Amino acid sequence: MFGEKLIIGTAQGKIDGKGRIILPNFTYASPNDELILQVLDTEKETFLKLSLCKNYLELIKKFQELKEKATSIEEFEKYSREIEIICLKIACCVKIDDRRRFNIPNSIMKENNLLPGDDIFIKGAGTSTFILKKK
Repeated sequence: MFGEKLIIGTAQGKIDGKGRIILPNFTYASPNDELILQVLDTEKETFLKLSLCKNYLELIKKFQELKEKATSIEEFEKYSREIEIICLKIACCVKIDDRRRFNIPNSIMKENNLLPGDDIFIKGAGTSTFILKKK
């Protein structure tokens, strides 16, 4: 399973003709793993971040439980905002296929100037993986 162990390593790859990326072995990606895809911007570059969906769902569930137990409108709104913030940071959920690939949605490809054939770097970051377009 993705992130089952510490994700450490670096690999080069390519976005294939259908907008898919193959994840390297060091990610421990398995068929049917569900991952959160985020688009992160820095001053210098834009990159994709993959994290295990289950972790985000567990966090949202905790905030929902706190929201249900809220004793004031302020407290209720606070937990509602936390859930919204988490959800706004998620571009989409992707599913890993039997070849350790996932599809980048067309909208994300267009918005971030990604094209089939682009060379990429894939970097392990503990519990997440970062994907950067090679310049």
